[in-house]
Amino acid sequence: MARILVVDDEPDIRDLLSEFLVREGFEVTAVETGREAIEVFSSQVYDVVLLDWGIPGIRAREVMSQLIEIRPESRIFLMTGDIEEGQRMSGAQGPILGVFRKPFSLRNLADALRRVLA
Repeated sequence: MARILVVDDEPDIRDLLSEFLVREGFEVTAVETGREAIEVFSSQVYDVVLLDWGIPGIRAREVMSQLIEIRPESRIFLMTGDIEEGQRMSGAQGPILGVFRKPFSLRNLADALRRVLA
């Protein structure tokens, strides 16, 4: 079973993503902050990270850097409500698999996860 780490400061989004992804057959850990993400990521292996670009505290860019430092093979989807930032990040290379602009289709997310994990 694929393991997904969801990082989002909005409880409703964390809950929605977690419940949906579990129903889709994924094992999910959901955290609120970048610091929590780094802590759990360093002690457990995740197949994909869903990272909210606008998390408070440690910024998403720093969280990504630390996750990559822990596991260079990290695979990350960014989630953002900022359309301009989403467009800039869409062209990024490396561990960023793609950008989901909020609100996004849960079905599209599940399909993208399955493609990446196939």
